[in-house]
Amino acid sequence: MGRDICTLDNVYANNLGMLSKLAHVTQPNLYQDTFFTALFAEDMPVTKNKKSSSKKDVRFTQLAYYSEIPVGGLVVKLVPKKQNELSLKGIQIEFLGVLPNYRHKSIGSKLLKFAEEKCSECHQHNVFVYIPATDSTVKQWFIAHGFEQHGETINKFIKDVVGGEQDAVLLKKHIS
Repeated sequence: MGRDICTLDNVYANNLGMLSKLAHVTQPNLYQDTFFTALFAEDMPVTKNKKSSSKKDVRFTQLAYYSEIPVGGLVVKLVPKKQNELSLKGIQIEFLGVLPNYRHKSIGSKLLKFAEEKCSECHQHNVFVYIPATDSTVKQWFIAHGFEQHGETINKFIKDVVGGEQDAVLLKKHIS
């Protein structure tokens, strides 16, 4: 039996730049560099007498490789309790992207499966994502993978790096 042409691997401090570049190419103007550098912020030394004022968010990250070429990435956040009326409890997909030339090769599906496995491992029952309301292609992809729209359109929810705001829809998938 041969090896799988598409593989996933963890994101580390030394390949974090690749995840950032994939995000900037697949979803331009949506993510600031600080979003990615914050993923490894806990590596910074903390003084002995100072305690963190808030608990660190738990995130899981993956890079997708197609024949050893990085072509996609995923960042998900564990949301152990409902934050507000616009939020759910579970695993939130913060970034899922695949380079255009490598789409339709089940790479995004493999990344999504990783998120669903983390959902089960963390004893959660929802995987959810906020997407731009105008992006029907992404919405249809998630619906084809078992997601359903939860609630109405949220006005001016997604903010981009140039200060613009977009309406969003919340899509969720129940994991049993």
